[in-house]
Amino acid sequence: MARSGIIPSFKELVTAQGTGSSGILSVTVPQTHKDLEISLNGRSSHSATSDTLRLTFESSPTSGAYNRQHMYVNGAAASFTAQENLGVADFIQMFIIPAANSPANCYGQLTADIIDYKNTSKYKTVQGNMVVPTDLTTGTFYLPIIAGLAELTPAITVIRFTLANGNWTTDSILRVSGKR
Repeated sequence: MARSGIIPSFKELVTAQGTGSSGILSVTVPQTHKDLEISLNGRSSHSATSDTLRLTFESSPTSGAYNRQHMYVNGAAASFTAQENLGVADFIQMFIIPAANSPANCYGQLTADIIDYKNTSKYKTVQGNMVVPTDLTTGTFYLPIIAGLAELTPAITVIRFTLANGNWTTDSILRVSGKR
């Protein structure tokens, strides 16, 4: 006999699609669930192999409220990086996303979790992982694990991914799901 409630189920809450003319993918998050799961599959129009992927939990980011660390593997090498100027960033750098000079069918994929996003007495944290293929001829794949902190106590009402240089392609998609 199966027991209910053992494996939490997520319900898709909101989505945003790239427009080809904006570097921002943003959704308003309903305050109906306990935890959030973010899924992003995207690509930038920037004339390079990659573009920087930035995350904020506000429409107008609070200066100095965001921090992140990441560890990644690229081929046989592993690296650990703390965001420069810890405690003064205007965003969580979630790593990079493939751009126009990456092979045509390469998209970055991010999965991230935000636990207890409505709580108003503690800072917000996000943890995620990505797959970022940027150059198939040289085998350049990045596999980062990201941890981010927003020194903000209000409930998260907006999830906003911004590219540093380009626009989201029209087939880029952001999905936010919730767990009760």
